[in-house]
Amino acid sequence: MRNVAAAPNPTCTAISSNPVLYRKTIKFDAVKDFTAVSMLAQGAHIFSVNPQVPATSARELASAVKANPKQYNFATSGNGSAGHLAGNIERRYAAGLIYTSGPFTAMAGYRFLQNGLGNPASRSNLYWLGGAYAIKPALTLRAGIYRTDVRASDDDAMSYTLQLAYNLSKRTEVYLNASYMDNKGRSTLGVASATRTAQGVGQTGAAAGIKHIF
Repeated sequence: MRNVAAAPNPTCTAISSNPVLYRKTIKFDAVKDFTAVSMLAQGAHIFSVNPQVPATSARELASAVKANPKQYNFATSGNGSAGHLAGNIERRYAAGLIYTSGPFTAMAGYRFLQNGLGNPASRSNLYWLGGAYAIKPALTLRAGIYRTDVRASDDDAMSYTLQLAYNLSKRTEVYLNASYMDNKGRSTLGVASATRTAQGVGQTGAAAGIKHIF
């Protein structure tokens, strides 16, 4: 794919990943300076491994590579291709602390996420602070605050959660959740990972369910 410069009377513009790969030499903003007109094509990517590799899923392969990183390589159609970029899509680093005293438990953590494309706006920090209080041996109240800070951007978000859980047994509990997501800028995070909002719009949600550990 390539970038097509618009004529004085533009009719069509195609944008590839070049604005990200060559952001120091391309002098336009691929998001703000163009307007999407139509989808021209859609394709699928196939991820395959040698039959001798002891992995039957992406998760198993990731575990094998982490255990023996020098034993594995991957091939793509070339530098800057979709396959090459997908293989370097993100890097994560995280750390956390848990402190328990009697019926109280406190938690704090940090996670750094870098998109493999290297765009400064794709680097983000996630901070979280939470706690739990055992009201009764089987009844626990949990609360958490999460802050997403997208670097070089105002697209940040704050999330607030509250959960009441009751243990039916050592492996089964019923719970009631209430959450609020406060989005800023162009952030579209929802209270659940599968949901999204309009840009900069907050979201409130509640859920009840049962969790069983097999």
